[in-house]
Amino acid sequence: MILAIYSAAYCQGSDMPRLSLQRDSLGLEEFIQLLEEDYQLRFYYNPAWITDSLSSNVNYDNVELISGIKDYVGQFGFGIYEDLPDVYITRGSIPKKEFARNFYRSLSEVSYVITEVTDTISEEVASEKLNGSEFEMVQFGNPSPDLSGNKYYIRGIVLDSETGQSIIGATVQIAGASTGTVTDINGNYNLVIPSGQNEILYRAVGKKTARRMVTAYRNGTLDVSLANDYKLIDQVTVFGQYNDKLSRMDGAEQLDVVVLKKSIMILGETDILKGLMTMPGVQAASEVATGYNVRGGSTDQNLVLLDDAPLMNLSHFFGFFSNINADVVQGIELYKSGMPSSMGGRISSILDIKSRTGDYEKYSLQGGISPISANITFDGPILKDRISFIGSGRSTYSDWILRRVGDERVKNSSASFYDIFGKIGVKLENNHNLSLSFYKSQDYFKFDQIQTQEYSNLAFSSVYSTQLSEKTSYDASLSFSSYNSSLSDESVPTISMISSYKFNQYSLNNRFNWKSNRWIDLRFGVSGILYDIQPGSQNPLGPESIVEPLDLDNERAIEGSLYIQNDQTVNRWLKLSYGLRYTAYAYMGPAVVFDYNEGVTRSLSSLKDTSMYSKGELIKSYSGPEFRFMGKIILDSKSSFKFSYNRTRQYIGLVSNTVLPAPTDFWKLSNTHIQPKIGDIVSLGYFRNVVLNPSSSLLFSLEAYYRYTKNILDYKTGAELFANEHIETEIIQGINRSYGIEFQISRDKGDLTGWLNYTYARSLNRFWSELPEEKINNGEYFPANYDKPHQMNLVANYDLFRRLRISTNIHYSTGRPVTLPETAFNYRGSKRIQFSDRNQFRLADYFRTDLTATIEGNYKVNKIIHGSLSFSVVNITGRNNPYSIFFDYNERGQLKAYTLAIYGVPIFTITYKFKI
Repeated sequence: MILAIYSAAYCQGSDMPRLSLQRDSLGLEEFIQLLEEDYQLRFYYNPAWITDSLSSNVNYDNVELISGIKDYVGQFGFGIYEDLPDVYITRGSIPKKEFARNFYRSLSEVSYVITEVTDTISEEVASEKLNGSEFEMVQFGNPSPDLSGNKYYIRGIVLDSETGQSIIGATVQIAGASTGTVTDINGNYNLVIPSGQNEILYRAVGKKTARRMVTAYRNGTLDVSLANDYKLIDQVTVFGQYNDKLSRMDGAEQLDVVVLKKSIMILGETDILKGLMTMPGVQAASEVATGYNVRGGSTDQNLVLLDDAPLMNLSHFFGFFSNINADVVQGIELYKSGMPSSMGGRISSILDIKSRTGDYEKYSLQGGISPISANITFDGPILKDRISFIGSGRSTYSDWILRRVGDERVKNSSASFYDIFGKIGVKLENNHNLSLSFYKSQDYFKFDQIQTQEYSNLAFSSVYSTQLSEKTSYDASLSFSSYNSSLSDESVPTISMISSYKFNQYSLNNRFNWKSNRWIDLRFGVSGILYDIQPGSQNPLGPESIVEPLDLDNERAIEGSLYIQNDQTVNRWLKLSYGLRYTAYAYMGPAVVFDYNEGVTRSLSSLKDTSMYSKGELIKSYSGPEFRFMGKIILDSKSSFKFSYNRTRQYIGLVSNTVLPAPTDFWKLSNTHIQPKIGDIVSLGYFRNVVLNPSSSLLFSLEAYYRYTKNILDYKTGAELFANEHIETEIIQGINRSYGIEFQISRDKGDLTGWLNYTYARSLNRFWSELPEEKINNGEYFPANYDKPHQMNLVANYDLFRRLRISTNIHYSTGRPVTLPETAFNYRGSKRIQFSDRNQFRLADYFRTDLTATIEGNYKVNKIIHGSLSFSVVNITGRNNPYSIFFDYNERGQLKAYTLAIYGVPIFTITYKFKI
């Protein structure tokens, strides 16, 4: 029988409330609820400490409130820290107060964790902190009446408590408020909070939510470690992506590597590039293209950075696989609009890939094996807590597949690839960090013992970062990148030859961030690039070859940039980011420059003069400003509206004589005859989060954009591009306009997760000139090679059971444009073909469904080997999606069209992954 009488009486002449409460078997949680309701107190505690067994009889009659609380919770081994109306329940010793009540004085910033006061801390609480506790209390500075209503900045890094890795895309948010932020590519966050007490929530995919009770009277730094939630870590969740879109200022898309590993598998491999193409506004001209297109831009208008080092080719096997091992990737950000001033060099997008840093505490080994390839990754400490390493390797053994193809020429062929990655991370004194990264990839293909093609990437980078002061951070990077390709052809002995191409780039970046207040968050810096290109060489191959040796002169240029940007919080509903990037480019000698007559198309017949330039001599320069502006209107805690404008300049372009991108394509610098590309894009977006239940929500996004780019490259009909010292006679320049609307709906948690998006987009080129030879389609707009007006992607993951997951990827798009023969006729005894206007027709629409079933091992934390087995099917419907159309005469002399399909039948693979 419950006998309860309680009142909220105050003692006359005293500010301290009195407690009167009688009840039998009163539970601790109910005791807290009663006091919160009747005394307007706020209790803070770790929910894991409160169990049903914690109950006791209560008989308090007009006792001092705090004394009663201390007495009751003390029965269960708890103490309290009170700063009414806030009461903190602690386990172990009671923390001492750092200042007397009602005594205020200005001090330099003080940062301490209440459960870590040196002379009162318990060992249990200390170890909980080190392992990534879910609840802690923190205070910065001392209270004062003059500080009421102020705003303060809390900054820090969100880390994985087990690996020590920074967590990208973690959300940091004030509980119950729309204010929040997302950790950047390095795991850093900056959050504006009001003075006084705030409950801050830290969330990330597969991690337990951490709460920090932060009392702020000054700016402060708070690093937080998140522990694994083994009930969620193997579910596919994309929570970070959705809060990311709502809270971020820029137009970046964060791709969650955990999601990609569990939902995007191609031929047994987790493929970053294929995962990227499931995002709205991102597509490829073909399913095995070596690049991708973003919002109407060509493949060369995308910059890919791996630890600040550019990669010039992204594929293995001519586009079947991405050449980045997903096991070494920590985070991926794609900037497709609202590009910050610190980034530039490409018109369409920047893909920023950050690699993992090795574990500073313990060693781990993981890998995978499939019928086509295998990979392994090993990481751990070199010097515990100070120096770590990570290394990975991946290779293929696919020749056995070629041996089973019916065509004898294919049976006599061989193909292979590999990529290796290594990184050393160093924690220096006083918050200084250094990393050294190395990457190499190599592809080899030999067809019927007569034609061999090789291409490779090589990249080094060194990244240094530090916190110069409370308000100022600095990071710098130095990188080197190289891309090489070669092609040998022995099919005809008299013209057998080997040709090669080499691209080198050296880069230096210096970046500062000074955050003073909500009005001033400045980012500024300087960067420089040196381009060194060997544009082509060819040499005879074999004693019978009559090919003349040719070695084109190297091309060199330097590019520099200065930038400044300010992120400003105008008020609670409006945030702005505006900046300026100024770039300058110089094309340098030694070089031979050909001059041509004015008023006629450039050709050998119009060549009038030759100019010689010595080493280091300026030949041609370009420069100009790049304006950046972004804004976000917070409509409410669940929705926001974003808008942006940016201009970018691009001083290098990709030269290709194929409709689809290929490894044999090569880069060309802007010079006297080839002007740099200049692009302008404006975008608008609306984002809304719809909460389904406390543990699941839907995010709706709707974005529209318009881009105008001038000086894009194309080529005259029948152009000879490779090893051509007069290549400017084959190139023409024009304009592109692109526009589109992108819609996406996503679900973040639950048994069924994933996203569905639809994009309507157009990319139209125009090449007009008064010279007939430099017109395409009579100077009218025509579709670009990658123009696909309609595109839809569905990525769904369903957890049938705790250890069985089904993932499916469904993709539909309009067929790409093609140029086809319209008529065939005989002229003076020879067969002639009349082609249509450029890209007047289209291939059939594209549709493909992939399916993967994954069986996970058990979830025992102390298990030595964690493994999973995946069964996947590519193109489960067996649809013959056309890759290309080619024409040939049949036995009757009739011109016939033939379709080539890459995945013409369902392809089954099995993959085993493990982690030790």
